[in-house]
Amino acid sequence: MSSPQSSTCLFEHNRDPSIIFDIPTRYVEFAEKIGLDLKDTYGILLPNSRFWIEVSLVFILVLILGMVVSVIVYYTVLQRTTTTKQQQRSHTTNTTTANLITFGAIVPFCFLFPYAFISVTNIQNVAQRFILCCPIVVYAFRSVEALFGFSPPAVTVSLRKFVTYYATPAECMYNEDEKRFLMATSQDFKRSLFSFIQTIIMISFSFSLLSHHGYEPFESKNAAGEGALMTMKDYVNLMHLGNCFILAIMFHLMLLFIGGTFSLVIPLATGIKIIDLMHNPLFESTSPSDFWGRRWNMTAHKMLKRAVFMPIRRYSSTFVASLGVFIASGLFHEYLVHVVMIYKRDPKVMYTSSSCPAKVLEHEVQLGTNMAFFAWNGILVVIERLLKKHPMAKSIGLALPPYVVPFFIVLMALPVAHWFSNPYVRGGYFYDLQVGFPVIIKVAQEI
Repeated sequence: MSSPQSSTCLFEHNRDPSIIFDIPTRYVEFAEKIGLDLKDTYGILLPNSRFWIEVSLVFILVLILGMVVSVIVYYTVLQRTTTTKQQQRSHTTNTTTANLITFGAIVPFCFLFPYAFISVTNIQNVAQRFILCCPIVVYAFRSVEALFGFSPPAVTVSLRKFVTYYATPAECMYNEDEKRFLMATSQDFKRSLFSFIQTIIMISFSFSLLSHHGYEPFESKNAAGEGALMTMKDYVNLMHLGNCFILAIMFHLMLLFIGGTFSLVIPLATGIKIIDLMHNPLFESTSPSDFWGRRWNMTAHKMLKRAVFMPIRRYSSTFVASLGVFIASGLFHEYLVHVVMIYKRDPKVMYTSSSCPAKVLEHEVQLGTNMAFFAWNGILVVIERLLKKHPMAKSIGLALPPYVVPFFIVLMALPVAHWFSNPYVRGGYFYDLQVGFPVIIKVAQEI
């Protein structure tokens, strides 16, 4: 049974092409020589302004919520756990109260609020749900770090600084000696703006190239929806690895866009400089711990370090604390998958292009795969630390050319990268996000 044709795509929120064009004949002929078919008619979809207005409103609401919660945390948690020698007698009572407030009220509220908000507003766009949930997850972890006394000293000296730090879903830069925030310069802003524009261009190009392939352009068992039936041979299949690498680049670009947005908005609003979210992890990492600890999503890394690693390390070993970080990361990513991709999602029609048959998305998302992905990477970090103790492993690492090392580092996790990406691909994350960007699509032919 064929699907009805439509001049617009439902996942595009009814965007009509603003410009329609054909590829010049000489380029079509050249493309045919290398096996590409560019004979179709194409259209340019402009960004949906309503999408960004709604995203901005959700983000402002979350910031206000963060400021309110930060005041509560400051007076009921941070102040109670910050003790001096004269306060030692009441320290136990204060800590017990702070624990009850943090784990009995603030953290549950942070994780339950998105469910309530989605129930009331019925947000269906998963990209907007993601914008709603991510800052609130940050607030939950920052409440825990305040409880254990691991908030950066520079932000605990006053209510204003703590509110600024807590409610900002990015990692601010500070001078620990002078206990003050570092201010962004005009050069910082220009650099961030240039990088942000580059990222938008790359994202739009990627959406245009990959959307009609379902973001998995190569044929593989996982791309066909048969991930549960994959054998060891399928995991190392070049087509599968190619899809996983492309999706890794897509997530890299998404995080670059988020980091770029924060690096422009936060300095404009507060003057404060924030850290770079990404440090070219896919092409410059020297080890699994370097990938996760110094290059990929530095806001999440520092958040987990202060709220999970350091508290566990206080009472246990570095080994246990490191495993705890990956377990916590897996759990909160599973939470994101459920609330963003599954909770009260309506089935919807998605098109790989405006002339292709429709596909009805009916909650193909599975829970548990993100947890498995981070557990695997935790194992890789543990193996790395064990191997570092052996001279032979060190000599092999030194003998390899520098440009080869990142390739092997990424390759260790790439076969199982679909464990992380599948919920987002199957849940329509990229399709919902691309409504905010200019995209080139194939235009439906009249029947």
